[in-house]
This record gives sequence, structure tokens and C-alpha cells, in this order.
Amino acid sequence: ILLLLLLGSIGTVALLYSPLFAVGQVLIRGNQYISSAEVYTITGLPDRVNIFSLTTSEVQQKLGHDLRIEQATVRRIFPNTLEIQITERVPLAVIACDYGYLDLGRQGVVLDAYRNLKPMRVPMITGESAANLYVGDVVESEPVQRALEILASLDEQSLQQLSELHLLLPDHMIAYTTGGVQIRLGSFDRLEEKAKSTQEFLTE
Repeated sequence: ILLLLLLGSIGTVALLYSPLFAVGQVLIRGNQYISSAEVYTITGLPDRVNIFSLTTSEVQQKLGHDLRIEQATVRRIFPNTLEIQITERVPLAVIACDYGYLDLGRQGVVLDAYRNLKPMRVPMITGESAANLYVGDVVESEPVQRALEILASLDEQSLQQLSELHLLLPDHMIAYTTGGVQIRLGSFDRLEEKAKSTQEFLTE
């Protein structure tokens, strides 16, 4: 029995330190807004790690702590591949803040914050800005909340066709397409009806 235990321990050590099982490839799938490099950084994995020594549940937990990630699945593919599948919380809009820009999700939750404007796949909300807000905070401005409400009713393809949603205070909105076409949305009432009309216009 002692011999078997010893052989088992030696085998385990061999697997843990064998170069054959060093992770040689990390496959990251499902990300559109977060770069693969960012996803890898969030995992906290070192440059070299043995596929048997990492704990997939811990990697999933780290990914789940990022507000931009709604769900993550991590699995080993032997002998030396790690697959990470994520579902993102898709931003609805970008808004300027006192130190840069914020990505906003549903209910005005700040999903990301950065200093320099990057290529946008969602519209910029103009006419208002946010101050002293960071990731995890909520934009409580009523006009911004109404703007996000109408954007949340659009599908992803339609959302990407809008470049700007301008707020004319106190209660008017004008949308602009990536082609420069103006869509007058008017006041903040009947938002569901206006979202439907906007989507129909964008998909024509």
C-alpha cells in the first residue's frame, strides 16, 4: 500500500511539473467589447502554468468579478489548452465624464471607464456628462436614464448604426446615425413606441 501511495505521489508530481501539460494555448471566445488581452489579464494566470495546477472555478470567479462579464465558463482541453467562454454585459452607450469616458449598461450602471476615447460600437450620449463616477456606480440623471431606456429596446445591429443620442434639456432627444441622418425622437414619453419606430427605420 505504501508503495502504491508513493508511486501515486510521484505520478502526481510528474504531471504537475511535466512540460507536456504546461498551458500552451488559451482560447478566449465570446468577447466582442473586451479584448482577449484584457480577459487574460483578469484571469490573473501567470505566463506559464500547468493545466493540472490551475483551478478552473477560481479563474471563473475572477472573471465573474468584472462587471463587464455576465457569465464565464473555463475548461481544460488536454493536454495543454485552456478554453474561456464569456458572455459580456453589452454596453448601451458612451458618455463623457470629468476624467474621460464611461461605458453605460442597463439602468445606467458604469461598466468601464477610460481616459481616451476608443472606437465605439454604441452611440455617444451628448448634451449631458457624468461627474465623479467609476466602474460599478450608477448614472442617476433622469434624461440619461430615459436615453438608455430607448437604446435598450433596440437590437444590437440597430444600436451599432447610431453614432450619437443628443439630449436637448429639459426633455427632448435627437439621434444621429453613423451616416449622419438625424432622427428626431422628441420628448421622453412613449419611449417604447419610439424605439420600435427607430428600429424599423434603421432596418429598412
